[in-house]
Amino acid sequence: MADKRSRNLGGAAIVVVGLGVTGIACAKSLPRLGASVVVTDVRDSLIGLENQIATVESAGARFVPRDEASKMKSDILVISPGLAPDDPRVAHFTNNTGEWVSEIELAYRISKGRILGITGTNGKTTTTTLAGRMLSAAFPDTRVAGNIGNTFMEAAVDSVDDTVFVLEISSYQLEGCSMFKPDAAIELNVQPDHLSRHPSLEIYAKVKSKLIGNMGSGTFALLNKDDELTAGMAKATKAEVIYFSTKKELAEGACVKDGALLLRRQGEEAEFCKVSALQLRGRHNLENVLAASSAAFLMGAPREVINEAALEFTGLEHRIEPAGVVRGVECVNDSKATNPDSTRAALETFAGRELTLILCGDDKGFDYTALYGEIRAAGARVVVMGKGLARIADEMEKLGGIEVRRAADMAEAVRTGLDITPENGVLLLSPGSSSFDMYRNYEERGNDFKRETAKA
Repeated sequence: MADKRSRNLGGAAIVVVGLGVTGIACAKSLPRLGASVVVTDVRDSLIGLENQIATVESAGARFVPRDEASKMKSDILVISPGLAPDDPRVAHFTNNTGEWVSEIELAYRISKGRILGITGTNGKTTTTTLAGRMLSAAFPDTRVAGNIGNTFMEAAVDSVDDTVFVLEISSYQLEGCSMFKPDAAIELNVQPDHLSRHPSLEIYAKVKSKLIGNMGSGTFALLNKDDELTAGMAKATKAEVIYFSTKKELAEGACVKDGALLLRRQGEEAEFCKVSALQLRGRHNLENVLAASSAAFLMGAPREVINEAALEFTGLEHRIEPAGVVRGVECVNDSKATNPDSTRAALETFAGRELTLILCGDDKGFDYTALYGEIRAAGARVVVMGKGLARIADEMEKLGGIEVRRAADMAEAVRTGLDITPENGVLLLSPGSSSFDMYRNYEERGNDFKRETAKA
C-alpha cells in the first residue's frame, strides 16, 4: 500500500500538543521512524503529570514546556483531539508549523495494509468491536484501534501489507484529516451531540463525512439509509455507496428480509444470521450488526465467521448491560447513553414493558422534546438524579402525563426506581447526557448504578 502512503518521516520536526494518550503514542512511535519529536501541554499546571513526562522522555522524544514549544518551528503539528483547532491556546503552534494534523491522519501516512473506518454519534464502539472480531477470524493481523483501546499511531508503526485495521474514529479526530482514506467505511448516524465543539448539526455532519471524502474507486462506503444526514453523505464521496436499513427492505444494499440480515449488491445476495438468534438487544444494535456484517463481508471475511462472531457477541459494558434482577425488576445499565437519541433507542428496546427510566448528567443544552413524547407514549416513569438535568424534570412536570421523581444521588435513584417499578418491569439507567456533573466518566456512573442495584 506504499503507493498511497509514505512512511518517510526521517528528519521531520514534529510537535505534539497534549500530554495524554495522543502525546504518549506519538512519543513512543514516531522516533522509531527517524522523526524529531517534541511533546508539550497547554495546561497551566503540570502537577501530577510527572509519569507522563518521564514516559515521553524515555521513549526518545522530548518534553518541552508550552511557552518554549510554542516558539519552535515544526514540519508537522499534531493536536490532541481534546483541543479544538481554534482553541486560542494552540494558535502560536499552528502559526509555526508547515501543517497541523490529527494523530489519525499522521498514523494513516505511516501505515500499511487495509483500513475499515467507522464513525457515528452512537454505536461506533459496538460496531468497531464486532467488526474487529469478524475480521480477526478471517485475517490474523487484524488490529482494532483509534478511539477505542489502542491508538492508531501505535498500531500503525510496525504494520505490513497484510495488516487489517478496524478503526473507531471520532469527529474530533476527523477534524485534522486531509489525506486519510480507508478502504471501507461505515457512517452510522449523526445526532445532536458535541455541539459545543461543532457550531451546528450540519457542520458536525460535514466533519463526520470527512471519513469518506477521499475514498474513490474500489472502496466501499456504508451509509445508514434511516438517518437523513448520514444518507445525504453519498454526494461527499466517490466510493461505491452501499446503504443499510433496518426499517425497510432495500433492492440494493443491506437490510432485513424474512427475519435475516441480507446484503444485496450488483445482482448478488449474501444472507447473514437470523435476527432472532442475536444476543444484542434493540434496533440500534441491529443496525450495528448489519453494518459490521456487511463491511466485514465486503472486506473478504467469509459469512461463516461473520455469523459466528455476530451470534456470540453479547455487547459491551455500560451499553444495555444486564445488571441483575432485584425484587422481580430487571435492572439495565446503559450509562453510555450520553445524548437523548441514545436514550430513545434504549427506550425502544424495552417497548411494551413496564419501565422506569433514570435520567441524569450535566446539562449540554439538548432538546429533549422528542424523548418526552416517547416516554409519555410508553407510559414510562422517570427518576431525574442530581441537579445537572433538573430543568428536564421541570419540563416533564409542566408537560404532564409523566410520573416524575427526583433523587439526589444514585442510591436514592435506584431505591426510588425499584419502589415505583412493578414486578417484571425494567429499571433502566439511560441518562441522556454526559456524566461530568457527578462522575469522572460514564463508566464510573454505570459502575455506581451496578453497585447500588447489587446492594438493594
